[in-house]
Amino acid sequence: MEGNLRKAIVGIWKTKVPSKIQVHGWRLLLGRLATRDELCKRGILNGAHNLVCPLCFQVAESGAHMGFSCTFSKEVWRKVGSWLGISMIINCVGE
Repeated sequence: MEGNLRKAIVGIWKTKVPSKIQVHGWRLLLGRLATRDELCKRGILNGAHNLVCPLCFQVAESGAHMGFSCTFSKEVWRKVGSWLGISMIINCVGE
């Protein structure tokens, strides 16, 4: 596991959020969420039409897309930041 990923995972477990949120973040970072691309890899979903993100309908749903680059997700993060009184800039490279 690379250093930045390790630091992010350790950081997740040190946050003061409910454990189910910690587990979700941990699974997101490790690529272990049941996203459409992962379900396709396991043979549960078939066909490109089943892979499209159900929130934006633009690209295949993956953990990175769902968490950081989906237009819907970005808006949710923006509103969370606004609610917390912080400015959040989410950019996902390599999608």
